[in-house]
Amino acid sequence: MSTYLGKMVHPNTNESVTVYSGFNWPSLFLGVFWFLAKELWQWALISFMVAACTLGLSWPVWGFFANDLYIKGLFRRGFLPDASVRKYLEKEGLIAPQPELSPQDMLSAQTKE
Repeated sequence: MSTYLGKMVHPNTNESVTVYSGFNWPSLFLGVFWFLAKELWQWALISFMVAACTLGLSWPVWGFFANDLYIKGLFRRGFLPDASVRKYLEKEGLIAPQPELSPQDMLSAQTKE
């Protein structure tokens, strides 16, 4: 079951994309075509090759990884996560944790510039 995580936004175009965690049902039923629709070209090719070698038996496996692969693909295209998505990604080890800055640290950083 997929769980709503939040949104990722591209800073230049302000395009907003909703992201989920957990099992991806559309990927289960659409396989390679889901990767193509999400513009994950390399994963579409990889999943096609693996599906060809396994006679399509690998399609259900991609559902477990598809949401994380989509989030990583959005990162590569320049999308930035909101706070709830960032928290999930840090917890899963997909990105490095950001240190919390106190108001004093923020002021000192501004005065150094």
